Amino acid sequence: MPVFKLPKPTGDFPIGTMTMHFVGNNRVDPLSNDKTEKRELMVKVFYPSEKDDTKEYEKYIRILIF
Repeated sequence: MPVFKLPKPTGDFPIGTMTMHFVGNNRVDPLSNDKTEKRELMVKVFYPSEKDDTKEYEKYIRILIF
């Protein structure tokens, strides 16, 4: 799998990051030769780490975790 680096975030807000590991326990990974291996996804989220009501925030996508 290719590994890449995103450019350093820029802007007026300090940011925080969170890394999440999702496993689809009901889904077999179609790219694996091991038919018992589950589908997995790693996600890194960047978000403003300080609230500043003097500036308008961009819209965001709500993520549902179940």
